[in-house]
Amino acid sequence: MFSFRDFKQSYQKFWLGYISFKERTNRKDYWLAMLGHGVLTLCLLILA
Repeated sequence: MFSFRDFKQSYQKFWLGYISFKERTNRKDYWLAMLGHGVLTLCLLILA
């Protein structure tokens, strides 16, 4: 499947691609970043 390293690299690639308009993130990197955002949001909602 994927490891934490893949998740971390995908998340970094997503945000670095956000700044650079010459490169595009692929589908896997985009959805792993969205998954990370969703998990973080869910954790913050539970704590609030």
